[in-house]
Amino acid sequence: VEEMLRDSIDALTTGNRELIETSRETEQEVRRRNGEVKLYLAELNRTKLSSNESSRSMQLSDFGVSLENIASVISNSLLRLAEEKRDRGQDFSEAGLQDISRMHDRVLANFQLSLNVLISGDHETARQLVEEKDKVRAAERKSVAGHMKRLRENVSESVDTSDIHLETLRDLKHINSLFTTVAVPVLTERGDLLESRLSGISA
Repeated sequence: VEEMLRDSIDALTTGNRELIETSRETEQEVRRRNGEVKLYLAELNRTKLSSNESSRSMQLSDFGVSLENIASVISNSLLRLAEEKRDRGQDFSEAGLQDISRMHDRVLANFQLSLNVLISGDHETARQLVEEKDKVRAAERKSVAGHMKRLRENVSESVDTSDIHLETLRDLKHINSLFTTVAVPVLTERGDLLESRLSGISA
């Protein structure tokens, strides 16, 4: 999944057919592997697990679902947008591409944070991950505002790629939200995540 996410920015900028095909094949591999993980965890849960082991099993299962959903967003939306942009022969504006690249880099870094939380269960890293979710939202709003300004200025590349630009930002924000869910059990265990924050964690 990390490989798919890392390659998605190149797919969006170049429309490389081989890269897109490889990423879609990887999504099928993600689905297969997650299916195997679910079967393994189901088998474990037929044994006498401790309370902590049962909670850990649930956490791993939930994160596997998130990873599969992320792979689906990349394959069915980001790669579709890459193909659409390529087939139209369009390019992002320089400022628009910089905005998308910065947000992509931030989301990719947050994926590493989420893996750290999954492995270590570290409270401070989980808190940082949730805080990063708010920063990604702010980055999306700032990028949208910049894009709208370029539309008002009639920047041709921005006009041509407006729908693709905005959908890409939404997809990246959604992917980041899916990563963030791994922080929920770590923070709720210590009562550090308010109910209002919980209800919006996947928004």
